[in-house]
Amino acid sequence: FAAVPAFAAVPPSISELMLRGAAATTRKWSAVGDMTMGDFHANIQGIPPTCDMTVGSEIRLHLKNVTGMSDQLVAMMRQQQDQAAGQAKTGMATTIGYKKKEKQVTAVGAAKQEAVGGGWIVYYEYTENCAKHPNHRNTILRGFTNKGKVFAQFELTLTAPADEARAMASEILAKLQKFTPPPAGK
Repeated sequence: FAAVPAFAAVPPSISELMLRGAAATTRKWSAVGDMTMGDFHANIQGIPPTCDMTVGSEIRLHLKNVTGMSDQLVAMMRQQQDQAAGQAKTGMATTIGYKKKEKQVTAVGAAKQEAVGGGWIVYYEYTENCAKHPNHRNTILRGFTNKGKVFAQFELTLTAPADEARAMASEILAKLQKFTPPPAGK
C-alpha cells in the first residue's frame, strides 16, 4: 500500500466510515485486480489521554473487498473472521493480565464479546488513577463484520468508559452495513 496525505485521497465511501472527530494519521488504499484493501488510522479528538499522557484515543480500520473471489473462498474468510473474534477475546485476557500489573491501573474488567449491529465486538474496560485523571476509565475494543464480500475489522483504544466505546463501535458497524465499496481500480 502507498500512504496518501488525506482522507480526500481515498474514495469518499471509505472516508465516510470514520468517526466524527477522527483526525487521520495514516490512510492506505490499494486495488489489485478485483480485490481492494484499505488500512486507516485516526486519532479521536476531544478525549483526554491516559494517565501516562502517551496514549490517546484512536481507531484503526482494516477493509478488504474480495469481489473476484469465489463463494467458497468468501465462506472460508467468514469462518476465519469468526475465529478471529474468539481469538481476540483470548488475546485480551492476556493483555488484561499485563494491565493489572501497571502502576496506575486500579481495576480491570473481564473481556466481553457480544453481537452488535451486524457484527461482533470484543472489549474490556480498565480504570487508571493519577492526579490528572482520578479513577479514569479506558476501553480497548475490537470489532468484526462482513457484508457480502466486504470484510472489516477495527480497533478502538479509548480513554472513555465501555458504554461510549460500544456506542462508537455501533456507529462504525452501522456505517459498514450501509457501505458500498468503490469499484476496483478507483
